[in-house]
Amino acid sequence: PLYIKDIIPQNENFIKIYPTIVKDELFIEMKGSEIIEQIKIYNLIGKEIFSSSQAIYNIDLQNYLPGIYFMEAYLRSEEKIVWKFIKQN
Repeated sequence: PLYIKDIIPQNENFIKIYPTIVKDELFIEMKGSEIIEQIKIYNLIGKEIFSSSQAIYNIDLQNYLPGIYFMEAYLRSEEKIVWKFIKQN
């Protein structure tokens, strides 16, 4: 389950995720030496709809339905960042 405290980006010095309102593509920009080991995206009801253990820096969301989504990024330092974004048409 996701809690409000998990939704607040906990370490913006290491990762930038944008835009918050997505039309086609979500971008991930790394700052410093931190490395993402896994990314997961969940819809509003908690169903996992995307997962990757590859180093990716953009996610194509063109075929996703409009709505609210949550992205979890698991970092090498064992920190987890949860980011909320909105998918629009």
